[in-house]
Amino acid sequence: MDIVSKLRKLCSERGWTEYRLAKESHIAQSTISNLIHRGNSPTILTIEKICQAFGITVSEFFDDGSDILINDNTKRLVKIYDQLNDTQKESLLIYAGNLLARKGGENH
Repeated sequence: MDIVSKLRKLCSERGWTEYRLAKESHIAQSTISNLIHRGNSPTILTIEKICQAFGITVSEFFDDGSDILINDNTKRLVKIYDQLNDTQKESLLIYAGNLLARKGGENH
């Protein structure tokens, strides 16, 4: 789904007008109008403000539902990962990489 379609869908789901989106996101109405009617490409900052207004993450904004399905264990792992500090995250990634390397070595 393209950005314009996604914006229209999210506004429609909430019953929002372009004006309401502009107010909620603290973005000029002309900018919102240009995105929707002219197909102008938004900046990352604009996308972030729009997502905050809608109460969603940037990832959720771009998720079209056609990607891989995430099972409960994967969701649990992501929640745990999000609670870690940067050092812990790096340690976990190294550990996971080592597990994969060991698994690969066992299969050869």
